[in-house]
Amino acid sequence: MYKVFTKVIDFCKNLMVYSNLREYAMKKLFALLMLIAFLAASCAQPKSIVFKDGTVQTVPPYGIINELLKDGKKNEKVLYQLSVKDITLSVILSATIIVPIILLGYNLWEPIGPIDK
Repeated sequence: MYKVFTKVIDFCKNLMVYSNLREYAMKKLFALLMLIAFLAASCAQPKSIVFKDGTVQTVPPYGIINELLKDGKKNEKVLYQLSVKDITLSVILSATIIVPIILLGYNLWEPIGPIDK
């Protein structure tokens, strides 16, 4: 990923030689860096949950794609809430198309704690 990043920066530096393309290159570089930063970090994080019997389990977030594929990511003993941060980022970056798919597809609901029964 470092090599890709350096190639992108070199490409943008070469574009900046031309004065009329300098502003365009800076905007393109900024947009690309923002996209890389948002793809590298997600807001919903796995959480270690302590159940009543004393067991500790790390529960990952899950999303719409996990729900459709029924891959077993949702734990029935855990209470989940919508990840407002991921929804906000999905709306802000909706023009990128891929960021909302990743965020809402895999990180829409984040674990809060055990369900008390």
